[in-house]
Amino acid sequence: MFLAGHENPQILLLSMMRMLAEHQTLQHQLRERVLALSPEDRVNPHILAEIPLLTATIYETLRLFPPISQLLNRRTEEDVMLGDNILLCKGTYVGYNGYTTNRDQEFWGADSHEFRPERWGKTSDDVQLLFRKACAKSTFISFHGGRRTCLGIKFAMTGARLAMALLLRDLEWKLDPTWPRRMSPVSDRVCAVVLRDTLTPARPVR
Repeated sequence: MFLAGHENPQILLLSMMRMLAEHQTLQHQLRERVLALSPEDRVNPHILAEIPLLTATIYETLRLFPPISQLLNRRTEEDVMLGDNILLCKGTYVGYNGYTTNRDQEFWGADSHEFRPERWGKTSDDVQLLFRKACAKSTFISFHGGRRTCLGIKFAMTGARLAMALLLRDLEWKLDPTWPRRMSPVSDRVCAVVLRDTLTPARPVR
């Protein structure tokens, strides 16, 4: 509650505000949907959960900008081969890179690096179906997965929907045109090199 329940939602909201500042049409569409609700429904998490575009926007932001971008918190118990030519010696710390995993082109398509909430579908059922499929195939790991799936998914989504609904209700925002972009490029090739160089030690990590 004091770390994952505070810092990660803050990072998500900042990323989402940035994307909506960049995509003004989407921001207007979401605002129209929120303002079409009654004042009571605008703060009703169950009603907000039935706005497919809002949920898709949150998922798409989490896909491209996962608050926890990488984890290296597991260690091999024995020597193991990763693929055909990468040896992970016993005692090697391993993990994943969320930026690359969430942008898998085999699953998300050639435009996997683009912000497109519409890729999640038009209905709530479509959005949730793709969410479950992507999680099952480990191509959406912003909430981790399997037995270690984040226990706070519903809490995080409820908070994100409520916060964004209130922001859209009261504010309009856009990017300062003079703001310089300083985002580091992400590529499968770069991440593959990092994995190869850092996860193939000549001897076990001590």
